[in-house]
Amino acid sequence: MTASTGSKLRTLVSYSAWNLGTMLTTVLLQFVYASITSRLVPDTGFGAYAVALSLTALVSLFAQGGLGSAIARAPELHSGKLSFLVIYAVGMGIAAALLIVLLARPWAVLWNAPDAVGPIRFIGLTAFLAPLSGLLLGILRRLGEFRALAILMVATSAAGMVIGVVAVILAPGPLTLLVSPVTASVLLAILSLIVTRRHWFARPDAAAARTDLGFAWRVLGLMMLGYSIGSIGRWSVSRWVGSDVLGQWNRADVLTVVPLDAGFGAIRAAVYPEIRHDIGVQSRTRQAWTDYLLLLAWACFPVAAILAGAAPLAIPTFFGPRWGLAATMAPFLAIGAGIAAVESALVGALESVGRFRLLVPTALAYLAVIVAGAVVTKMTGSWTAAVAALIAGPSLRHLLQVVFAARSGALDGWSLAKGYSCSLAVSVVLGGAAALFSAGMIGQLRPPAAIIGAVILIATAVAGIAMRHRLPPVKILARYRSGASATS
Repeated sequence: MTASTGSKLRTLVSYSAWNLGTMLTTVLLQFVYASITSRLVPDTGFGAYAVALSLTALVSLFAQGGLGSAIARAPELHSGKLSFLVIYAVGMGIAAALLIVLLARPWAVLWNAPDAVGPIRFIGLTAFLAPLSGLLLGILRRLGEFRALAILMVATSAAGMVIGVVAVILAPGPLTLLVSPVTASVLLAILSLIVTRRHWFARPDAAAARTDLGFAWRVLGLMMLGYSIGSIGRWSVSRWVGSDVLGQWNRADVLTVVPLDAGFGAIRAAVYPEIRHDIGVQSRTRQAWTDYLLLLAWACFPVAAILAGAAPLAIPTFFGPRWGLAATMAPFLAIGAGIAAVESALVGALESVGRFRLLVPTALAYLAVIVAGAVVTKMTGSWTAAVAALIAGPSLRHLLQVVFAARSGALDGWSLAKGYSCSLAVSVVLGGAAALFSAGMIGQLRPPAAIIGAVILIATAVAGIAMRHRLPPVKILARYRSGASATS
């Protein structure tokens, strides 16, 4: 990175483009994979699959201990330090795999999903590899090797999905659904070791890794809170509504949460290592962070709204007619995912500069909303409160963080409020048009509704292209390209 703002922007755009291309390619492959497997495996099978993933995610988070994040923002990469961290990651992976085997049956009982025991034990292999993969991918991100990272991610995901589809066709069930992620994890770990070997192949130096491990364990606390936030609602649905409904939720995620999280997570992954330059330099954050959040909002909110409107048509088209409940849940999940994408960007920025005193209380507020949704789910026997909490929770946390960050001078609150309002207004129009199109196509409304929705979408796109130089996100990018704004 050079001192030039325009050069920094070009570098970040390049990084983001590689990440985004990787994630979009992976998501498209997942659509194909999901469209095949969803027609072969029943919703209870996907419920057991989701339960297995939930335990693996928990144990893997604990085992990784924030290693990837710590390395991605490390000021320097010392070979001895990385060598020690590789050994540390392998040790944590062994402990994680053993823990999953021991917890498989109690976890299945907790989630009221007895069919999940076998899948949980099988996917323990990914928990063994998760700390090592997280560390090695963090090294590649820190080095800016996004091209190599993109090739690795796409190649291993594609290979895993091809092998996984064959396994599901031969023996449909929750166990074979896990062949794809397990295969991809094994290949990714092996290839990442090979690609990064010259950076970590040295005599281990434990002392040099002490600072990074300290930061990693602090990040782990936030990750565990994040895991609780993401899992308690799903657990309440599986426990008190049914694992079949959890399976429907899982399929709804594939066309809403997964593409949003993958696409905008790619941008966050590229930006995260660069935010380390803002540590202790608050004067650089006010304009840069505000612009960063506004750019994401102008991307996330409209896309989420369109997905919300299109989901009732897209889900039965891709997955078949058995997933009607998933089509009902998907619009709400898309809205929550759009808000969470922007909210998590600010969380990542605050985390990278070590603002944990603000992150923990706001995460606890988010968690309180999720717990309240779970309580209502138990009382009503309905999934609606758990899903609604995924909209209210990130909205509350982001509001609190923006208010406190603006008061400390780290954000321009007024500019954010105006930008968010404009983006949300456009999103309502686009989401409403997509919903009209879907309703007309599936027969909920008369066919002219589909024509009206399509006309609104096309007209909005044409107007956006014609007036592109006046659009707020284009103005922000133009300012950075010209180097007129002194930001990081």
